[in-house]
Amino acid sequence: MRCNFCHQRVELINGHCPVCSLKPFKVVKDFSKDEKKIRTKLIGIFFIAYLHLFIALVPTTLLYFNDIWPKNLAISLGVLNIFIWFLLTKLSLLGYRIAIAFYFCFGMVSVVTIQRSNYGENAIGIIICLLAIYLLANQTSKSIFERSLLGS
Repeated sequence: MRCNFCHQRVELINGHCPVCSLKPFKVVKDFSKDEKKIRTKLIGIFFIAYLHLFIALVPTTLLYFNDIWPKNLAISLGVLNIFIWFLLTKLSLLGYRIAIAFYFCFGMVSVVTIQRSNYGENAIGIIICLLAIYLLANQTSKSIFERSLLGS
């Protein structure tokens, strides 16, 4: 069966999803505070995953066809973002680690290059990095990726 909240194919354990620890057929308005927190973190994870899909398709295509970047670099960026999207939607621990490393490096590059920019356009990159790390690098999200919520 497929869980309604984390969208993973799972076998229920005592009526709970082993990935997100929520009851798949429970109504959202009946959730406890902890269950609402888990659901919110799942929505954040999927938001970041689909942001990677958007980045893989739209900006990468523009960079490729307008010859702003070398074609190999634009293709590599697209493949990396599709790979992260795929792993994050599967709630893979490897995807979690790659996404955190990606945003850490992207944030560092944005912080260093903001000193050299005239208009502060890299501030958008810093905001995106902070948002993504806030949504991914918290204990609840990490527990979802490690599949350790059901025991706690």
